[in-house]
Parts: sequence; C-alpha cells; structure tokens
Amino acid sequence: MDESAPVRPARYNRSTLDAEAAAERLTKSGGAGVVLRFGMFYGPDDAATRQLLDAVRRGWFPPFEKPQGYTRWLAHDDAANAVVAALGVPAGV
Repeated sequence: MDESAPVRPARYNRSTLDAEAAAERLTKSGGAGVVLRFGMFYGPDDAATRQLLDAVRRGWFPPFEKPQGYTRWLAHDDAANAVVAALGVPAGV
C-alpha cells in the first residue's frame, strides 16, 4: 500500500476526503497542499495503545494474518518526524 492506493474511509472518517480535497484546491490556487496519511498512533503511556493491548488480550482484535485484521500503525515519534519533513516537500499526498 502506498500513496496511490484508493482511499475508502468508513462512515466515521469520511471528512478525510474533504480535507484531501481542500489540500488539492489550495495547490490549484497556487499554494502547496500536502497530505499526510497517518494510521493508528501508538506509543508509551498512550491511552489508545493501552486500550488496544487490553482488547488483544481479551481476543477482541481480528487476527493479523487475515485481511480484515490489517491496520496501519505509526509511532508518535515517527509521525512527528514526518510532519517536520513534510514542511519542505512539494504539494501532494
């Protein structure tokens, strides 16, 4: 999966397409719209990470070897580095 993969948001996050469209409009008007597609964040002392681990321990998370179990994960530090790096890139996804 890379930046050219089709985006198929769920009902709860369809606004991501609106945000990407806004970045594209900015670029077309002469600005530099940059889109960073993050996944699920994780890190030490993170509440969401603790909840995920609890769900896995209870058997509530789909097995990773099945297609429906695929999820993108990104460490907080890596996300921060990506944001800083994106400050100097050309427009795009």
